[in-house]
Amino acid sequence: MNLLVLDASVALKWFLTADEPQKDRAMQLLARSQEGTIDFVIPDLFWAELGNVPCKAVRQGRSTAADAEESLRRAKNLELPAFPSEELAESAFAIAQTRKGSFHDSIYLALAISQQATLVTADEKPANATAAYLPLKWLGALQI
Repeated sequence: MNLLVLDASVALKWFLTADEPQKDRAMQLLARSQEGTIDFVIPDLFWAELGNVPCKAVRQGRSTAADAEESLRRAKNLELPAFPSEELAESAFAIAQTRKGSFHDSIYLALAISQQATLVTADEKPANATAAYLPLKWLGALQI
């Protein structure tokens, strides 16, 4: 498990409040990445998903714009290698049809398959439903 496709649901835990479920595990992954023992890759779609949550938090009064902008800046400073979703579209479509899942979630899976990596997500239910036949692990079950 040296290469992981990072789902935005995991990365968001790095910037959200301390009582966030599985935050400690997400922080362990980040630490391992900074130590160089694991590498992350992302589809370019990641940025739209990651940016949406802080925007929503500001609108709902749960965060200041300055804090949200700082979270995005910190995420960008990680310099995560991003792959164009366009190149993953055909594979993602086939995956979405097979597993009856969303196209955007399937982009992440297509990247994991193409890079011979494992997708790590904080979304437990879809991970458990798919992990038996696709390279996907729920953050809570991942061996860190």
